Amino acid sequence: MTETAAPEPRWWLLDFYNDERRLFARFRVEAGLPTTAKVIAHRELLAAYPATPRRATLFDRARRTDSDDSGWALYRIASEP
Repeated sequence: MTETAAPEPRWWLLDFYNDERRLFARFRVEAGLPTTAKVIAHRELLAAYPATPRRATLFDRARRTDSDDSGWALYRIASEP
């Protein structure tokens, strides 16, 4: 039986954009996989830019079916050498 080793941690740059707030945010995180890097960076993003309370229209509520949708979209991800 062959064991698969965990990927070596590397540094990732992740850019997020929020169209509603017209904000751009960049985070540098260390993770083994890009999906893990996205989760870590998204947590940091929500801590740095908490949601602003606003009254959502019926259209906005219908459009946001994901309960974790904060308006932020991953714009770019790149690994550093």
